[in-house]
Amino acid sequence: MIKSIKKIVLSALMLSMILAAGKAETSVIREAIGFLDMQNPVSITIAAEIGKAGPYDEVRTEKLNRLLQHFSFSGVIDSYESELSVSLDDRQLFSLIRRQLTKTSEMILATDSYHYYIVPEGQENAAGYAFFSSDSLDRILTNRDILCSLDEYRSFLEQLPIYFSEKASETKILEKYRDYGTAVKKITISLNGEDLNLFFSENADLFQERNIIPDPREVFFSERQGFTLLFTEDNHLLKANYSGKAGISENDIRTVRLEWKTVRSETLEKDELQIRTPNAEGTRRNNYLLDYIWKKTEDGAESFSWSAETDRLADGSRKQGKILYELTASDLQVSGTLSDTMSEKSVSVTTDARISYNKKDNSHYSGTLEIMNKKDKIVTGCLDIRFDFTTDAAMQVTADHPDPLTVTEEEYDCIRESLYAEILCEILKLPEEDLVFLNEGITAEAWDSLVTDSEPKKEPAQ
Repeated sequence: MIKSIKKIVLSALMLSMILAAGKAETSVIREAIGFLDMQNPVSITIAAEIGKAGPYDEVRTEKLNRLLQHFSFSGVIDSYESELSVSLDDRQLFSLIRRQLTKTSEMILATDSYHYYIVPEGQENAAGYAFFSSDSLDRILTNRDILCSLDEYRSFLEQLPIYFSEKASETKILEKYRDYGTAVKKITISLNGEDLNLFFSENADLFQERNIIPDPREVFFSERQGFTLLFTEDNHLLKANYSGKAGISENDIRTVRLEWKTVRSETLEKDELQIRTPNAEGTRRNNYLLDYIWKKTEDGAESFSWSAETDRLADGSRKQGKILYELTASDLQVSGTLSDTMSEKSVSVTTDARISYNKKDNSHYSGTLEIMNKKDKIVTGCLDIRFDFTTDAAMQVTADHPDPLTVTEEEYDCIRESLYAEILCEILKLPEEDLVFLNEGITAEAWDSLVTDSEPKKEPAQ
């Protein structure tokens, strides 16, 4: 039972990552999709139903859902701090808070209004607060940040001939690219690693977005660096090629090659991007292939497609991943699918999601989200979520919360088990007909023992 509760909580968190306020006001899709950083807090309420729960048949699953109907989820999602509360009927059971720090994030468990605990590093997933795995969440957030990064890098490369004017060479050309336009000039720039390292060191505030991927200020450049940039007549970047040696440290230098075609207009955004990063020995690589299209027709209908493939090799272990988003919008109705697959050693794990929602007014959305987990081709779980969210929410002031305590893994385990026991005590107060999932097939003696064992344990001294 508790494991099912955990899964629903994380599903809610997953939804909060997908649904958020964006920054492109002219697009229904891009103002409500979580690829973009949020400009305003989002208030959300969620109800969930299990479609398939592990080994349970339809009858057993129906009994589980009879119990789950008493649970609800609500919260506020913001760029820097998001909070999700889990309630049983009218009583709040606990809250999860995720805070974005400078280079990382932290999860906080609030067992009530006075007790806040920092979840120990590495224990977020062990706590089980997700239907989507934490790895899947990280990949989805990474792709959101990459979308934000594309515009940042496009702007940077358009200015690169100005930053390094003394090392830039320009020639006239006339090359047509379908969907992208016509390139009328080519600029080549030849640098060395020291040039770029010094430039990013002296211009640390050049990139304004919070999570640029990759962050050039954290990259070490070595030896020759070559750029070939094609521009349209109105001086917008159409195509970029880069080759050079670079790495996250001097001890992990890669031969990096990038090919990128890009266009931005009021009705079309499109990118074809290939990044290949093998090391000299051929034992490591982090390749990335992207196809992105956003279109808007004269009648206001929109379509959004994002396909990203990763191929990572390190220490003899190879992981391949693919994320695919497909969304359409018309008359304030948005629908689409998400698929996230990760393959390693001939085993693939997939999360599929189908979403549909309406924009009811300027800030209010309502819809459904269906999630399915698969290992290879075997379905391991399904979840159906109904949600409402609004983008004019007011985030609670962090100062209103007590400072969270740092606890050891052992202390955190005790806190978590005590919380689960309290939840079980509250569950046992529900109508008997809604407890059949728990007590079906259990003897009276065993049921009495369960009730006794569920008595809350004392939390660690503060």
